[in-house]
Amino acid sequence: MKKLALAMIPFAFTIAACEGPNEEAGEEMDEAMGNDPVLGDGPMEEAGEDADDAMNAKGEAMEAQGEATGNEALEEAGDEMEEAAGAQ
Repeated sequence: MKKLALAMIPFAFTIAACEGPNEEAGEEMDEAMGNDPVLGDGPMEEAGEDADDAMNAKGEAMEAQGEATGNEALEEAGDEMEEAAGAQ
């Protein structure tokens, strides 16, 4: 069991590092307001994560539409939106 727990440590750091800019800002707001949940994320961090997810989904949709229609500008704008949302 200890070996499994030790093997999971690098994955925990990888997952924790995948925060988008809105989620990071929400975490900072939670800390500033004294929202320090014992387990999970604070309400502002959760809202920021939702905003990052929505931006990423919109970027993916724009990129797919650009690919489907041959519109390189739309495809590039979608890709930039995904990057802005913190998508890896």
